[in-house]
Amino acid sequence: FLFFPKVSRTISHIKKLQGCDFLVKMYLEAVAGLGELEGPSFLQLGDTFAPNQFQHLESFLNTWPRERRLFLEVRHPDWFSNGQIPNRLFDLLSKLRIGSSMTDSSGRRDCLHMELPTPDLFVRFVGNGGDHAASDFARVDSWVERIAEWREKGLETVNFFCHQHDEKDTYALAAYVTEQFNKRLGAGLREINFS
Repeated sequence: FLFFPKVSRTISHIKKLQGCDFLVKMYLEAVAGLGELEGPSFLQLGDTFAPNQFQHLESFLNTWPRERRLFLEVRHPDWFSNGQIPNRLFDLLSKLRIGSSMTDSSGRRDCLHMELPTPDLFVRFVGNGGDHAASDFARVDSWVERIAEWREKGLETVNFFCHQHDEKDTYALAAYVTEQFNKRLGAGLREINFS
């Protein structure tokens, strides 16, 4: 088990990656307290952080300590709309060995970009639950197939996070993900049991 700490909103949304060296230092010191349970950090940029701020992003990522793994999620639609913009972004991430977060959400299909700048997969799967559980499970099945293909091509790690709009639906989704990852990918995950 690892924690994937989320970089402070003050750094990502309020300061927009500028003038935050001290805050980053404090963040890194705080998460170092997780010890062996510290996984990669997750940097989610706000919906208003657009490609015209690329220089700020590049400067920030260039100062991120290489020994501290990081996954980045961009959300502004323009990051995905022009072929040159995503190419520039994912080339930078690849060069710096920074992973990209893929968000699989029915409401934001553009965030599901399928770019792997490192051999590490980071998926934030947002299910709809309730009457739509079957479509959630079908999307999970598609991920299992894709992960199997990517593993054959060199994928090394899979980090798959389950979210639901209504948390009461989380157990069923997480149990299905665990079952399918074990059955079809040989993941060896423990069954989820809340009793």
